[in-house]
Amino acid sequence: IATNRQLVDWTRDGRYILIKERRADGWLLNAVPVQQGRPQGERLALRSLPGSRVLSTINGSLLVATGDEPEAVRNTWLGTLNDATDSTTWTSLNLVGSPMPNTLTPWSPDGTRFAYVTGDLSQTTRVIRVKNIATGDDRELYRTDRLAGCVAAHHEEVLFCTRVPVTGEQLEIFSVSLESGRAETRGTLRRGLVIEHVTTDDRKVVFFDNMTSGRLEWEIATGEQRGVPFYRAEDGRWSLSGWDSIQIRPATDSTDWRLLGTISSRRWVQGS
Repeated sequence: IATNRQLVDWTRDGRYILIKERRADGWLLNAVPVQQGRPQGERLALRSLPGSRVLSTINGSLLVATGDEPEAVRNTWLGTLNDATDSTTWTSLNLVGSPMPNTLTPWSPDGTRFAYVTGDLSQTTRVIRVKNIATGDDRELYRTDRLAGCVAAHHEEVLFCTRVPVTGEQLEIFSVSLESGRAETRGTLRRGLVIEHVTTDDRKVVFFDNMTSGRLEWEIATGEQRGVPFYRAEDGRWSLSGWDSIQIRPATDSTDWRLLGTISSRRWVQGS
């Protein structure tokens, strides 16, 4: 996909990869159009930002949290692409308290709602909140201790989250209804795993494995675990490898890594 860049996110329909490039004043964010693992046009420069947390929403907008990690996030922005001018309009979002780093979780198909987590870094209590961009409503959903992270399902209005118990070496997995706030314990995994995303069929939760730098797939229904060596798109079709040099290949292929260069279409993602 690129050299001397870092992976940020893979858009929900799998057609764009977001990458960032280190600059003197922070990061330059780019959208890279990709189809069937091949370049599709030039990168679209989106914006420079001091923070590094960016997520694509289902309808193709961007959520950007700016701030110097691991300190608390200072500002959160919504980016909307104007196809006619190849420009992005950025709107500042007013949240109740500063979200914790790496906790923005978009899920609604129209891109108007997302979840985030607030809390005092000196304490263990964390609060999951839901923000409605269209109406401005911002409500508390769930409160717990030692929350580690959350990701959203694709077809159900539910978050899958992890938390660290006071004692023991297990990581607890639980779900939270985005409507009622009702929580349900789903299982446990070993420590050292960072929750990343839910696959598009809502069958698996994918974790980054700090011990191997690979991934672990956890079956929601059965609790079965399987290690995979590389990052995969949420639809499971493509794998990504690398940090400064990002390569792509079909998930079922063990050899065909493609290091891609410059790329052609100026159109950004439309949600599926």
